[in-house]
Amino acid sequence: MKFSEKIGKTSVKLELQTDGISTTLENRLWATIVRDCFDQTQDIFYSNGHHSPNFTILSKDIWIDFFGMPLDELPLSLYNNNLANRRQIISYTKRWFHNDAKWYEKYDFIEFLAITLGRINNRKFISNCNKFLKKEASAYRIIKHEIIRIINEDEIQEIEQTLNLNDKFALVKTHIRTASRHLSDRKDPDYRNSIKESISAIESLFAILTGNRKLGFTKSLNEVEKKHDLQLHPALKEAYSKLYGYTSDAGGIRHSLVDNDTDLKYEDAKFMLISCSAFINYLTKKVEK
Repeated sequence: MKFSEKIGKTSVKLELQTDGISTTLENRLWATIVRDCFDQTQDIFYSNGHHSPNFTILSKDIWIDFFGMPLDELPLSLYNNNLANRRQIISYTKRWFHNDAKWYEKYDFIEFLAITLGRINNRKFISNCNKFLKKEASAYRIIKHEIIRIINEDEIQEIEQTLNLNDKFALVKTHIRTASRHLSDRKDPDYRNSIKESISAIESLFAILTGNRKLGFTKSLNEVEKKHDLQLHPALKEAYSKLYGYTSDAGGIRHSLVDNDTDLKYEDAKFMLISCSAFINYLTKKVEK
């Protein structure tokens, strides 16, 4: 906490930024883009006064793949060897970022850069973006190149741990990743399908651990215990069985025929995503041991 916050001269950020980006956060994110994207890659993309092919590729990626602009209108001459061309595309991007882009489009651009820079080294870019997202009380973080709407660091770690499982659990990771995307879609979040994907991740885990996709939740859990010589606490088993029943009974989420008959909120989908991720991490660790 800053000194000014301790003595009440400035307010401590308690409200999360969920549907917008403050001017301070916008400026800090842009500074990160300049420092850790454009400037950090300058030695790679620009050397001895000449544009290297890598800088050309980055420029084309931004211009064509993100902005969707015609290649022949790219504000960069591949044959000129002065810094003006480099500054031109950065200036164009800056005007768009600060003046024209909606708040969620700014996040789209950061997500795009996180993926594009993955060809080189995007760890510093992602780390600094996340540092400022946290500092400015944003509800979003970058996880595995994607911007996810998550509340605290413990929740982020649960999802990251699941997404870092080995390839044996590829389908489990796909369900969790899809659940995260439905939850954090900045234009049209889909909480119902996020919950479906979260619980499907557990079903996929059971299928992998038992070799049988048709046992149901309770029988699958019993089979996992038997096959892997585990003994789970009865209360834990009962709790997750009831949680599964919440999504699967006739009036529940998975069998509902009317989209609006269950008033699902962000908190419902987030709870399921974190709970299912935590259960997957717990069970895979138990099986490993």
